[in-house]
Amino acid sequence: MRTIALLLSAVLFTPLAWSTKPLPGWKALGSSEIDATFRRKSLGDGFHYDYQFHADGALTGAEMTKDVRGRWTADGARLCLHRERPRKLDECFEVHQRGREINLLSGGQLLFRGELAQIEPSKHTRKRQATPP
Repeated sequence: MRTIALLLSAVLFTPLAWSTKPLPGWKALGSSEIDATFRRKSLGDGFHYDYQFHADGALTGAEMTKDVRGRWTADGARLCLHRERPRKLDECFEVHQRGREINLLSGGQLLFRGELAQIEPSKHTRKRQATPP
């Protein structure tokens, strides 16, 4: 009985157990696609947050006027944000994309929606311009 409970727990708490089917016209991204999509890009909603994903794995930006600093990684089919500022917080998200639009989900729930833009590769400051889908 204990073996069955352990197996059931392992299945229920894997990232695949929480994967969400994308909406029509959207695509769920895998690890290499997440890396290529976010590297040297910014993601923001124009009001609540704006994150910059640097080529060296640094994460910079702002959320609700507070400075954000940390690291980002692609872990399997998830985008993981390891924030040090404004508070220490580690979160991983499923990524669904439609052109420049991005949805970040956790446990099947939409947590962030934003638009991608290009940033300058050598600077930790943002330069917004249109990026192709």
